[in-house]
Amino acid sequence: MAHRLLALLLTALPAGAGAGEAGWTDAAPVAELRPTVHGRFLVSIPVGHNPSECRQPRAFYHDRTGPGSERIYELLLAAAVREMPVRVHVTGVCDLDGRAAIDEAALRP
Repeated sequence: MAHRLLALLLTALPAGAGAGEAGWTDAAPVAELRPTVHGRFLVSIPVGHNPSECRQPRAFYHDRTGPGSERIYELLLAAAVREMPVRVHVTGVCDLDGRAAIDEAALRP
């Protein structure tokens, strides 16, 4: 019975939720950086390559409580202000809205 329930729950997940490939995106300027009241920040970066295969290939998120989250946020904010290209490392996890989780960011001067 538990196996049937688990199978039913897994098939009920929306497309794009779950996991894909981990890796680095290519570099592009930050289009939007938005902290939320839900303990995460959202970032839009118009990248051409995103290995996560999430439904929204240019949308990313990071939980603000995670290790290094303040440094990642500060780097993305500085890049947005200076209009510098950044690349992000996606974990392969997609949220229910189709955004890719990130765990690193790097400037590309």
